[in-house]
Amino acid sequence: MKPQGIIFDLDGTLYKLDIDWGKLKKRLSLFAKKYNFTSTFTPLDPEISRFTLFLSETYNKRGVNKIKLTLYKIITHEELKGAKTGGEVEGSTDIMEKLHSDQIKIAIVSSNSTDTISKVIKKMNWKIDETIGRENVLALKPNPEGVLKCLKKMRLAAKKCWAIGDRQVDVDAYKSAKIYKIFFLGKNITKLSQLYE
Repeated sequence: MKPQGIIFDLDGTLYKLDIDWGKLKKRLSLFAKKYNFTSTFTPLDPEISRFTLFLSETYNKRGVNKIKLTLYKIITHEELKGAKTGGEVEGSTDIMEKLHSDQIKIAIVSSNSTDTISKVIKKMNWKIDETIGRENVLALKPNPEGVLKCLKKMRLAAKKCWAIGDRQVDVDAYKSAKIYKIFFLGKNITKLSQLYE
């Protein structure tokens, strides 16, 4: 079955942000220590969720959001630098062009910021139908909220879509959203060109 739409993760799937994740996670750990929270922020998304939950035990919603916004500013700053100096994952542009010519809708659902996603799309000159970044959701992957929101915006049923990611949280979000066909880059496919083989 040819899909009506394909949802991609961004970093590590389509594009490799040039970020020193170890250095960034140390910065986040130092930031969180100010609030008596200890974490290596590995894996990043679930640890941010755990930090948010921890904060909600002490701070009201407004306070939690203010702290989380500061945390995300640190991450976004590094992402934007990484978008500038990073590069596409092999085959990304080719697969985008093929999907576009076959009139298959293309979406990116990422835990990266919307600014980072936009910067990469503009740099790579990709034609993307829909994007969902971390600012567009309350819960990051593996929660399926972003995927479900994307499907709704594209007016597509999960059973008519494929999805691809490079991390287990991507796959878990796609499974929870009941996506028809899921590709795990590095596991059941090793390169993007295999989507059409």
